[in-house]
Amino acid sequence: MSNSIIDKIKTKGYWRILFRPLTSEIKIGQLERCKQIVEQNGVKLRGWDYPHFPRRKDESSDLLPGDNYYVGYDDWMQFKELWRMYQSGQFIHYKALSEDWYEEGIKHEYAEYNNKYRILKITETIYFITEVFEFLSRLTKQGIYKDGVDLSIKLMHTEGRILYAEHGIGMRYLEHYKTAAPEISFERRYSEKQVAEDAPRLARDVLLHIFERFGWKPSADMIKEYQMRLLEKKH
Repeated sequence: MSNSIIDKIKTKGYWRILFRPLTSEIKIGQLERCKQIVEQNGVKLRGWDYPHFPRRKDESSDLLPGDNYYVGYDDWMQFKELWRMYQSGQFIHYKALSEDWYEEGIKHEYAEYNNKYRILKITETIYFITEVFEFLSRLTKQGIYKDGVDLSIKLMHTEGRILYAEHGIGMRYLEHYKTAAPEISFERRYSEKQVAEDAPRLARDVLLHIFERFGWKPSADMIKEYQMRLLEKKH
């Protein structure tokens, strides 16, 4: 079932997140610890945690051991994702853009507007990338990336997609902020110290990179303000 969820996710816009340790030795001894590490270090700042830790066991949601990893997946309303945490410390996550799946969730203005234009929500993107780096920081503080980590973030199916401003950013429909890129990628190598000490700033670098591919250049201070709302639970 997990493979079919990945196939479904890939039919529309999605994120692919990869953390790869710089050394190949096993970082997580017992297989069961792969599951526990994700559960204990998950980021729970909104209604949907990052990465989502499945609690249901059915055809659309489960948490299962593999040969050298644990896999968690969920397909519920507009939330569709799958992650694997490996004993090597490698973490990979496929997460559907909720914007593209609102027809399976609660009906509201996003679904109609997305069907017409295909959108990327600005505040949601700021929150999501900030959560990714917060999770990476927590894993790093567990000693998993003590020798450093290679990070890869890809946003797929982006060509023709536009930015959508929500939550008081001061703009609304941004048809003129559109990308021609089929995908947007960011790759960087970090030391343990960089990730552990300044994850929000590293997240801002990624966000500025992504938004520039849509022709929009917000200030780092504006992004920081929204990050603080999330991290202080004021959003």
